Amino acid sequence: MKNPILLGLDRGVWDYSFDQICKKCVELQIDGLEIQPEHPEIFKNFPDTGTIKKILSDYDIKHISVHAPIKDINISSYNPRIRETSILELKKTVKFASEISNEILYIVVHGGQNSFRSSSNFERFYLPTALEYTINALKNVIKDCIDHGITLSIENMTYSFWRLSSKIKYLDPIFEQIPDLKFTLDYAHGLHGSEKYSLRLLKKFENRLISVHIGNYFEIKYLFKHINHLNPFIIIEPHHLRQDLNVFTQLQKIIIQIRALH
Repeated sequence: MKNPILLGLDRGVWDYSFDQICKKCVELQIDGLEIQPEHPEIFKNFPDTGTIKKILSDYDIKHISVHAPIKDINISSYNPRIRETSILELKKTVKFASEISNEILYIVVHGGQNSFRSSSNFERFYLPTALEYTINALKNVIKDCIDHGITLSIENMTYSFWRLSSKIKYLDPIFEQIPDLKFTLDYAHGLHGSEKYSLRLLKKFENRLISVHIGNYFEIKYLFKHINHLNPFIIIEPHHLRQDLNVFTQLQKIIIQIRALH
């Protein structure tokens, strides 16, 4: 299958039940789901799967990836208790993923953040430590992934000096120390640097690319010639779509347009 298309279960569809979302995926012939456990219906039982596994089976949805929780989480926090809790949430994600399917495509995570964002001596002093905390946390989590036969990927966060997977200079040492880690390109996140920078991220780490996050057709139209030979999973994150229009009507149009690119 060329470039399977998955729907990202982000806040853009949180007004819908998981059953409704799966039903729409089948109707629109979406290839699968990237499940974000923070969907309110899922998160109330997280990391237990509740009825999620049964619903996926009922709709015969086989292409499944998991986006680890991101709300109020920082694996590089200055506060050790926040770091510990954040790592625990990621490890719970591995448990969750291993229980919803025996064939999870991958788990995608964000890097940590420098707790000190305003320019200061301490911000500069803490940055190497914060990056080291991110690397150590990912090493910890990927051990659990390997034990469960699950691939771990890291997403480039919105371009900034304090988000520790947003820049090439941060991702370089992360990948250097974690050879099995894959890469998820979020095109829009890279655009906060520039269009050229987002493409630089892709070219730099294309040998690790497993998936691409997009928000609309224009992003994938631009990227397609650069990724088609790599055959990554294409994840549509609907929070970019207009919320005053029906999200699934918009998705239907985007999916038709993407498939016409082949």
